[in-house]
Parts: sequence; structure tokens; C-alpha cells
Amino acid sequence: MFDSNIMKKKVREWMKEHPNGSLKDLQDYCESLIPPQLYQTHQWLVEHTVGWYRYILENRRLMNSDHDEAYDALD
Repeated sequence: MFDSNIMKKKVREWMKEHPNGSLKDLQDYCESLIPPQLYQTHQWLVEHTVGWYRYILENRRLMNSDHDEAYDALD
């Protein structure tokens, strides 16, 4: 039996251990957590997780760029 809550916990741990991890790295990791015989029915979870991580990376990029712009304005 596959437990998506365990996967969510492992993904959060992966993110802490790999703060600069790529989308592909996360996708590969998520796919490794799902047993092959259940992958087809849980593929949506991988797609959802990667989409969520893409959103996080984009927000980080925007926050860093806003911070850089604010810092540049002080010069």
C-alpha cells in the first residue's frame, strides 16, 4: 500500500537536504518513492508535487530579485 502522507513528508525532508535541487531532481526522487505497479494511478501526485515546487522556486527567485532591487536602490 502506498501512503501519500509519507511521500509528502519525504519530499519536505528532501527539500531541506537539497535547498537548490532542480525540478528534475525532485521529479526523479518522487518517482522513486512510488512503487512501479502504482505509478500510473499516482502519477498525478508527482506532477502536483513538481508543480508546487516550481511555484516555490519561482517565488524564491522573485523574492531574491525584489531584495536585490531594494538593496540596489539604497546605493
